[in-house]
Amino acid sequence: MYYLAYGSNLNIKSMEKMCNNPKKVGVTVLKDHKLECRKYLNVIPSKGDVVFLGVWEIKEEDVTYIDRYEDYPYLYYKKMIDFELEGQTFKGLIYIMNNGFKKEKPTKEYLEICRQGFIDFGIDFSVLEDL
Repeated sequence: MYYLAYGSNLNIKSMEKMCNNPKKVGVTVLKDHKLECRKYLNVIPSKGDVVFLGVWEIKEEDVTYIDRYEDYPYLYYKKMIDFELEGQTFKGLIYIMNNGFKKEKPTKEYLEICRQGFIDFGIDFSVLEDL
């Protein structure tokens, strides 16, 4: 199955600790969304904006570990969305933060894990500077 990451789970070392042999597949775009930070990264609707997502291929049993990490269902909910990769459409799992959590600056440690993940996927991490 495909998992779509946009924060700390872009980081290869973090994902390798959490999942059983995750495979980095590529990068896709989530249209009409932008990144925000409520201590942890989140995607929110924003017309005309885009968020670059790292695409992982994971095993279904890995979702249990990601659920724990993402504090599902308290902090994040999850859903399957369509995404495009190399001209084809697939379905992938994405986690989105529940409403009710205030905007808050992330820790330097969390941002560093995210920054490395952006580098791991070849995504411009300058967007993190504005959070």
